[in-house]
Amino acid sequence: MNIKYKKRLVAFIDVLGFKNLVYASTTASIDTYYTFILSNFQSAVAQRNFDFLLISDSIVIYCDESSDNLIELIKLSNILQAGLLAKGIPVRGAISHGDLFVDKLNNIIVGAGLVNSYILESAAKYPRIIVDRSLILKYYGSMKGALSECVVSELPHLSIASHNGGVVDYPYLNYGRLLSTSKSNAPFEGALSLLKNNFYKNENTEKYEWLRHYLISAFTEQKKHFENKLELNSSERSRLRRVSKYIDSFGCL
Repeated sequence: MNIKYKKRLVAFIDVLGFKNLVYASTTASIDTYYTFILSNFQSAVAQRNFDFLLISDSIVIYCDESSDNLIELIKLSNILQAGLLAKGIPVRGAISHGDLFVDKLNNIIVGAGLVNSYILESAAKYPRIIVDRSLILKYYGSMKGALSECVVSELPHLSIASHNGGVVDYPYLNYGRLLSTSKSNAPFEGALSLLKNNFYKNENTEKYEWLRHYLISAFTEQKKHFENKLELNSSERSRLRRVSKYIDSFGCL
């Protein structure tokens, strides 16, 4: 075999609680997961000429390394995380870079890019997808630059806000803001149901506390965004009412 590495951006994303999906009394949740990946997400990947692999409970997305591809990978991963959370499936992951070789025919993926993102994923700790700080320096020059440039249609795709009283560690995808723009109750209810089912269990407490505080903060930012507009159309007024309602719902757990 002739292994030839290419410089790639790599997102390694792990489904939290995947074992619970496998051992659930019905296959509904795991069916939902694979249906989302193989329909909505797969088409979004193809539109960007990126590629991905499913490895057990993990998703690996990869593409050529460039500034344009980095913002697209951030957007794509944001869509993935918000979309799965809307269905009650939390994920954690990391975006990094490095040499990568992929042979999909023989199910081979190897290289520093995969190792870097895999190792960094564990540092995410909470239900979030973090970005390698070296990518911030390489493509944006500073954290401030990254936060200002990773904005699409007035929607900030990165955040550095701490929701556990700690210091800033890694920039992470602002998927709560994406979810907060939904035009229906279903995504909010999916995330709320996940929290209701796990919030009072004596396991993964810190992760779910972080998730609740983060989502309330993201929804509050979206509410302020609407309130600061001089005029709102009917769709925006509806979304303002919706996000206000769910700030209260998540706050009352």
